[in-house]
Amino acid sequence: AMTCSLGCCKQHKLGAGCSGRRDRTSYVGMRAFGEQELRSDFHFLEDAAVEVDRAKRARYRDSVSGKRWPKQVPPASTVLGGMSAAAPAAATGEASHALLMSAPASRIQGSFAPPHNLSGNQGPGQQKLVHTAAQFGVTLLRMPQGMSRHSRNTTVLHAPTGSISWRVEWEFPHAQPEPLQVDSRLDHGTTWMAWLRKTLADEQHREGQALARHALRAYVSAVRAYLQAQDGSPKRVDHAVYFRLLLRKEPNAANEPLYYSLDPGATVKDSVAGKTLIEFPTVHVVLADDATEYPLAPALITELDRGT
Repeated sequence: AMTCSLGCCKQHKLGAGCSGRRDRTSYVGMRAFGEQELRSDFHFLEDAAVEVDRAKRARYRDSVSGKRWPKQVPPASTVLGGMSAAAPAAATGEASHALLMSAPASRIQGSFAPPHNLSGNQGPGQQKLVHTAAQFGVTLLRMPQGMSRHSRNTTVLHAPTGSISWRVEWEFPHAQPEPLQVDSRLDHGTTWMAWLRKTLADEQHREGQALARHALRAYVSAVRAYLQAQDGSPKRVDHAVYFRLLLRKEPNAANEPLYYSLDPGATVKDSVAGKTLIEFPTVHVVLADDATEYPLAPALITELDRGT
């Protein structure tokens, strides 16, 4: 309704019980249905999706803080009303909880739930993998079905031995073009140096590796120089003089990443213990001259993650 002032507008809302928002769910006949109505319905569905996303985040945030949710679920009419002019609570975000609690549990446990809450969406083998990783001190976060990183994950648990073969993606950020090296199943008893020796330092050129070797020539030289220095010295040589192996700290702000420094001589099992992984490890191989671009996690954080 057209008004002449704020006072008049408030009086109209109070007298007519109007929220000031158009009824977005009112019936519109096919003859009167035009582009404006189509856009309105489209934006209505978009707003509903935003409310569901907001509610998922609220539930995850409350679960982390220990807040318990009421067991009673409001009727569907209450939820639908929250998105209409009859229930302006949606404008304040109050409808988010109602909308969430009316959803099936399997829908609630989406991408914002921690791994133990996602167990209902995983097969027995995947649950066993998460629990076994936890026994080794690894917090393994699983992403929802359909996510690219989840689809790429080839990590497997060998039940008879209780060992894990991790998918490991190796990134060489300053190689041009940047090749992504992948070990689809690296046994957790293998050292990082064993992989580097086989992939970069081995003089034998494997079929199909010529282009990658050429792009990684600076890294090949650094690894070989380290191995030569190590073989010719009775003492342990500091690998950081030549290169660093870094594992990104998770969870952490995307715009302020922190990294753990990995010991090349350590096994995969020992290196990932006390850390959080999203699906699988991604190791960044960084040359010594570029190491300052990758801030390391403070020693206190590293000790807390290890539980020491």
